[in-house]
Amino acid sequence: MMARAEAICYGDYQYDDANTQGQSAYTLTNVRAGLRGKHAFGEIWVRNAFDTRYVPVAFRIRGSRRQDSSAKTARRGRSASAPA
Repeated sequence: MMARAEAICYGDYQYDDANTQGQSAYTLTNVRAGLRGKHAFGEIWVRNAFDTRYVPVAFRIRGSRRQDSSAKTARRGRSASAPA
């Protein structure tokens, strides 16, 4: 039997040069467990075990009606797009 857990911590991140929009620090937790035999093995894993919402990158979309929509939405962990 084998088991493994990891926690990856990320620090605060600012989306703009003025440091007015950003994301707080967060931690992602991954776990894995399995059994190994002589001729076979099986394992299960869970990535982001606590369902932490985060945005790895955020940027302003030119031509958007609401110019701050991408940064405000990013803090909630969702993506934003501008109408064509």
